[in-house]
Amino acid sequence: MPYQHNLSKPFIAPIFIEEDGYWQNCMKPYLEREGWYIAEVDCAGVVDARDFGRRLLTALDFDWDSFLHEFDTEWAYEYATAVDWLDLRQGLFVYYKNFEDVLSMADRLGNDSYAIYAVNIIDSMRLDYPMRPSPRPRSGDDYEVTLGYGFGVSRTSLPRVEQFFTG
Repeated sequence: MPYQHNLSKPFIAPIFIEEDGYWQNCMKPYLEREGWYIAEVDCAGVVDARDFGRRLLTALDFDWDSFLHEFDTEWAYEYATAVDWLDLRQGLFVYYKNFEDVLSMADRLGNDSYAIYAVNIIDSMRLDYPMRPSPRPRSGDDYEVTLGYGFGVSRTSLPRVEQFFTG
């Protein structure tokens, strides 16, 4: 599904219908076999953008013990778009499971900006991830990250998902 927000370049939003089982039975096992890092963010019951950001960073195996600041959405955005604590040489796939709950949260709060925030993180990752610095500075061991992403939704939520992504 094509998507473009005023700050992003156009991109395709891959939609996985949860009831079809394609993500769980085909795509995820394939990526695991190939050695990709899979950040599966379960959006079920998400209450706000801060909650979403915390779930995303947890899926990215963020070291919460080393985080000394008050957590907010800006920190989530910054850390998610600059992951340097994982070896992503085989690729990174970010999967927003139950994404319709992000849209429900936006509807409940009366503002699509909460859903736009979640999608813009993917958009920023897409633009920022082509080159990762090596964990050893000046080693010449920088590498390119192949980034994949997808949105898992229920069949019944498709009209709202389509409305969000196509405007």
